Amino acid sequence: MTTRRLLPCLLALVLLAGCRAQYRASAKVLVDTNDSQPSQATINAEVQALRDIAPAFVSADWSYNVQHYADTSLIEVSVTTPDPETSASQCNQIVEKYVGATNASVTRSVVEKATIPKERIR
Repeated sequence: MTTRRLLPCLLALVLLAGCRAQYRASAKVLVDTNDSQPSQATINAEVQALRDIAPAFVSADWSYNVQHYADTSLIEVSVTTPDPETSASQCNQIVEKYVGATNASVTRSVVEKATIPKERIR
């Protein structure tokens, strides 16, 4: 095959790879400090703890996000993959690992597990 014919084929493959369906699943956890509303420093530390755990459960070509809902003790974790079941499964594994980790000053609980997304995000 000549270079002139090969280049359009390679370009088409690259474009198709970037157009794969993606599915996002999310779970929510609640952070509690026994007596009071967690400080922003505590919330930031908990968000970082989740960000430290997530890469062990997320492949290089997938993505994840950890976000805190302002003025709450709620943190959301989301995982995006080409497969809806994998998105939910990996998201729940991250949250379970996080909740199971010990931290004497903080109580962590799952308030919403990830469910299998029915629609793709792209």
